[in-house]
Amino acid sequence: MTRVTVLALLLATSPALAQNGQFPGVAPSVPSPFTPPPQLGGAPAPPVALSVPRVSPNLPSRTVTRPHGRPVEVPGGPSNFSNQVERCLDAAAGAGLGPNQRAAFTRHCVQ
Repeated sequence: MTRVTVLALLLATSPALAQNGQFPGVAPSVPSPFTPPPQLGGAPAPPVALSVPRVSPNLPSRTVTRPHGRPVEVPGGPSNFSNQVERCLDAAAGAGLGPNQRAAFTRHCVQ
């Protein structure tokens, strides 16, 4: 009877011993990408210099007259429609015109 018990115990534990440490379908552990890399000396990395966009110097400006007010100087720049509208709105706001006056000024300025 002890032989049968030992044999049954041996047969029951042998598959468990063969699979020790192996889990099918589980990936091995990988370091987290969210942990920052170690820095030597504890000092932060030096800042990276960003390039500054170049702006054309001294673009010619023009003066736009208003029917009942002083003329407003509008700076020059690229000639596409959206840039012209933006420059006219900025010049009108800088001249202290209100929202309705800015709209009328911009219509006159862009034409």
